[in-house]
Amino acid sequence: NPNYAKFIEPKIIVVTDPRSDSQAILESKQNGIPVVALCDTENLLSFVDIAVPVNNKGRKAIALVYWLLARQILRERGDIPEDGDLDIDATDFELKF
Repeated sequence: NPNYAKFIEPKIIVVTDPRSDSQAILESKQNGIPVVALCDTENLLSFVDIAVPVNNKGRKAIALVYWLLARQILRERGDIPEDGDLDIDATDFELKF
């Protein structure tokens, strides 16, 4: 909500499935925000700027990809050493029922 005092525009969005997140992708494109999408062979790449090939239907695969992404972002920001790992395991990123 742009009227919220602490509102900020995102610089980039990451979506797990372009099909189910199509509304967010469309709104991002309308506002000029780049889109990174986790895609498998059945996904369309319309309005996706960077496609990461991955099994985006399996919860273990998704958890591992987000764990790798989080680890790399922390490495790039200097929060952990370049050869360091996260304090939590990749399975902690997994949705558990």
